Amino acid sequence: MIYDPTGQHLTKSFEKETSMSSLFSDPKKPAAVSIRVEGMASDSCVERVEKAIRATPGVVTASVNLATNRAEVTFSGART
Repeated sequence: MIYDPTGQHLTKSFEKETSMSSLFSDPKKPAAVSIRVEGMASDSCVERVEKAIRATPGVVTASVNLATNRAEVTFSGART
């Protein structure tokens, strides 16, 4: 996923990259993934990325690390 500073394409890009059916196959079993995020330059970028990821249906938690350029995301197991 590439961070878009305007914030207009992050959620759509994230949903597309994480639309694997296995993430949502068992509603009782949360799934966790680690996704590379490129283009972040500051803590405000991290905040925007986390906010956009958390707004994605099915996301329970999202933690973005600027130093590693990774987002650790947990899904509920079902889209809401």
